[in-house]
Amino acid sequence: NTIQGGINVFSDYLNSGDAGPLRPEFGLAQPRTRRAEDVVRYLWREAFCAEERGAERTALEYSEDAIYEDMTYVEEAWPKDLKEVKKFLKETKKNAPENLRFVLDEVTDGGTSCTALWHVEFGGTRTPRGVSYYELDSAGKVK
Repeated sequence: NTIQGGINVFSDYLNSGDAGPLRPEFGLAQPRTRRAEDVVRYLWREAFCAEERGAERTALEYSEDAIYEDMTYVEEAWPKDLKEVKKFLKETKKNAPENLRFVLDEVTDGGTSCTALWHVEFGGTRTPRGVSYYELDSAGKVK
């Protein structure tokens, strides 16, 4: 496609094909540093999209007393410790359609906290952007 390949700098918006599941970007076994932006990049671009044990690898970056506040659920349904977060992540990964992709767009620069902008892709459709806030404890784990 000449438009998509030659002159369009926004090729993601013209792609109507299914890109398949996300795969780890660099093959990292852990975040590059314990800074919030590096932990979040690792969660989104490495751990959760790993073919093997993605939810478990993601949960390793959460603190024992982590709270996963998801505004699409009522507060009572939020996972409120590492065991519940791990269960939530496993269920999310297991129940998601194979080619549903959560794609990280941007991460703010942050040492102990940061914000991530993202979107979802499925069946060639891209959703509006979402936003997530992450805060780390003194050990550099998501709390």
